[in-house]
Amino acid sequence: MCSNKDWHNAMFLLMAAEVHLSDRYRNVLCALLDMKAPSFPNEYAVEVLTSLADSSCLPVLTALVHHQFSGDPDKQIAIKAMDAIANIDDPRATAFLKQLRLSDDLKLAEEAEYLLSND
Repeated sequence: MCSNKDWHNAMFLLMAAEVHLSDRYRNVLCALLDMKAPSFPNEYAVEVLTSLADSSCLPVLTALVHHQFSGDPDKQIAIKAMDAIANIDDPRATAFLKQLRLSDDLKLAEEAEYLLSND
């Protein structure tokens, strides 16, 4: 569990990662996202990872797609994670999205179809 000071520092790191886009922030952003903490701005962190388009982020991004955040009934974090996955030039990313087209979750299936058709 992170203290308030840790979350405060994480927020500064997230802002720095966005302003100074660099893969040196990748591992810590992935670790923060992997915690799936509802108090962390997960959606914002995923947007930063989208800009990095790094295949090493695939495990955390795919996990986010399947995680239901209590404060995210519209699955915006999952959809942003899918956008980040679509931005990664890796056959595993494409295979994941193709698999999602068959999902029982209509929202995820439709988003996967949209992302694959706009590739």
